[in-house]
Amino acid sequence: MEKKFLADLVEIQSGYQARGKIHESPDGSHRLLQAKDIDGGTPHWDIAITFNPDLKPDRYRISHNDILFIARGYENKAILAKNPPDNILASNIFYIIKPQKINPGFLAWYLNQRSAQAYFAQFQVKSGYVYMSKKNLSKLEVTILEDEMQVKIAEVLALWEHEKKLTSEIYTLKEQIVTSTLVSAIQKEEG
Repeated sequence: MEKKFLADLVEIQSGYQARGKIHESPDGSHRLLQAKDIDGGTPHWDIAITFNPDLKPDRYRISHNDILFIARGYENKAILAKNPPDNILASNIFYIIKPQKINPGFLAWYLNQRSAQAYFAQFQVKSGYVYMSKKNLSKLEVTILEDEMQVKIAEVLALWEHEKKLTSEIYTLKEQIVTSTLVSAIQKEEG
């Protein structure tokens, strides 16, 4: 297995940095994904604010199979963008990683693994403003597996994410059934 610097495998783009305060606009032309719109590693595109960018938006647009890397804070997580809506931009808390010579699903998984996280941790200051620089991110050494193995890892990860989503939906439905049954029982007793 060989190792390559992340910079040799991807293009890294900073997220949208407004010139001033971003003003939400119901009639806005674009949406802006922020950290608060990510829940458990899942981006919730539909709750991102709508606004009118004051900079050319194309370079900040999130595309299918881009990786959103949280650059600020103590958790530098990677999120694989699956089928984002048109005209959604990443805020400046993210780097937009565009894989070119590596499987996107594999790379997103790799960036969240212990070895990569340990690399990121060495650059974190324990007080004050914490930010992963593009320079340090670019120098991460990535272990390159055969293409077939990268695809298998990406497929397993996608299936695992799908299972977690279904399990959550089942739990929510069971909770609704139990609540409905108990409310019905109380209403029968009262009636």
